[in-house]
Amino acid sequence: MRHLFRQLPFVVAFCALGLGLLSCESEDFTLGESLVAGEPFTLTKQTYSIESVKQLSLDRIQTNKMPLYQLGNYKDPLFGETRASIVSQIQLSLPNPVFGELSASAEIDNDLDEREKVTKVTLYIPYQRASAATADRDGDGVLDVFDVGPDDPQSDSDGDGLNDNDERLLGTDPLSADTDKDGIPDAEDPETTANSFARRFDLDSIFSFSDQDRFQLTVRPSDYYLRDNDPQTDFLESQAYFSDKQSVFEPFLGKSLFEGPVVISDFQYVAYNEDDPATPDVDESLTIDVSQSRDPGILVELDKSFFQDRIFYLEGSEALRSQSNFKDHLRGLHLSIDASDDLMLLLDLSTAFIQMEYEYDSINTQGTTDTADDTRDQSLATFRLNFITGSAQGFTQGNAVNTWEYERLMPSNSDESVLPERMYLKGGNGTVVQFELPQQVIDEVKQNNWLINEASLEFYVDQEAMAPIPFEPPRLYLYKSTNSFPIYNARNETSSSQTALGVYQNYDASLRRSTNGRGESYKVNITDYFNDIVVRDSLNVPINISVSANIAFPQVQQAVLEDGSAIDYPLMSGITPFGTVLYGPSSGVIEEKRLKLNLFYTVLNEN
Repeated sequence: MRHLFRQLPFVVAFCALGLGLLSCESEDFTLGESLVAGEPFTLTKQTYSIESVKQLSLDRIQTNKMPLYQLGNYKDPLFGETRASIVSQIQLSLPNPVFGELSASAEIDNDLDEREKVTKVTLYIPYQRASAATADRDGDGVLDVFDVGPDDPQSDSDGDGLNDNDERLLGTDPLSADTDKDGIPDAEDPETTANSFARRFDLDSIFSFSDQDRFQLTVRPSDYYLRDNDPQTDFLESQAYFSDKQSVFEPFLGKSLFEGPVVISDFQYVAYNEDDPATPDVDESLTIDVSQSRDPGILVELDKSFFQDRIFYLEGSEALRSQSNFKDHLRGLHLSIDASDDLMLLLDLSTAFIQMEYEYDSINTQGTTDTADDTRDQSLATFRLNFITGSAQGFTQGNAVNTWEYERLMPSNSDESVLPERMYLKGGNGTVVQFELPQQVIDEVKQNNWLINEASLEFYVDQEAMAPIPFEPPRLYLYKSTNSFPIYNARNETSSSQTALGVYQNYDASLRRSTNGRGESYKVNITDYFNDIVVRDSLNVPINISVSANIAFPQVQQAVLEDGSAIDYPLMSGITPFGTVLYGPSSGVIEEKRLKLNLFYTVLNEN
């Protein structure tokens, strides 16, 4: 199950620390003498350190209106354990619904009772999965994590004599030698129904320190009313809910609608069509019912009597008349995972739903008003409830709150006058590091009229401290403490793809790994920011470093530090549980690992 718990290539991008004390290294390169005789110039590198670093520990952060929600337990042996729960509104898929064929008023007016009865209620929350565009390099239909030859479309992953690309074209399963399980290998079976198998996905937002492949889920109704707007602002601004509210929500939770084990699988939940007797030459039961099949995710049955009482018996009532009425009537659900489970999920509630299946009497009046000759035929139908609708980057309807119970283990630097040997970064209710570029370095550059070709920061990972942690943030995120704008200039950036690790390759800040596969360092290009200060007289302000699941989205939420002061905190930093330990600028750190600011600049030689 190791592939289930790979690091989040969607979820988890990091921020970095660094800068510099005066130069400890200088390298000169003379170029151009053979090209422009008599007018050579010199390219020089100077390395500086930082003289101001603060460790900012977060007490709580705003956790409603999030793009992803944490659910479960992240039992980090270095930073501490986070236990995450979710309380969420649920919404009618359409207001004032009609169950069956007749509205409630029509049933009364015609003295006809359709006798709607809920037969099954299913909660579905899909897992996050890696993008097929980046996870299948050779385009043969087999994701790289399962492909024996991820760069060779002619490889045969299941060893059945058909290469992966041919199986993609034939519609057979490239990960099973006998797709239809009839005892005849795919290479010899001409009668296998195309694309009739459950596909396997690369799940990348499930994290366990012990490779746990199941968890104990509890779903309870919540009677706590989540306001969309804040009454203290005359309802002009959105209501902020914070991560420390679990004790507030707990008294409002009702009897469990589901409590039991959920086994994690990376295969689809597949439903097949019913065979149509009108087409004897075709067996439709061998073909997949796409409308009822589901990608891997949480799929559990909820207590149907609850939904019968709270929804179906109220057809035509004011409680179902509008979304606002319904939010007050059925205020939400609470999701939690047992504290003993070692597993954390990142879930997108905008793709989650509750499907209610019900049966009703379809009444045939025979075209008369005489009810004596009416006949009743039992029919089946479904109705859906949504959680949050919309997207994290656009308009979102609905509200949900992540609550975290966090037992902090990592040390904090209480003496800000002492430069730290280690800097700790942690997502969620974690920590942010703040540092400043030395003003004397900027003044030196201005006085000497240096042309800055590159300004970059290098942050080295404390590999010994991080040794027991299998999950490392793949990227760092730097932003201005004054206005929360990112350090990078998006207009000057290039991207290899629109994925979390593909965007903004000039800024980069990606984790560089040692030969043993462990994270070694991050390099962050801050040339645009540095030149804005030197050339365009922008303010040299403190810079924050935090964890981020995707640096391309710079939106911020409110956060409160342990000392009670408030700061802006990146929205995408709150959704990731990852952390890292970086070497600081202290003289106690060996020179080659110390936090660095590197300047590469051009000097014109006057002679």
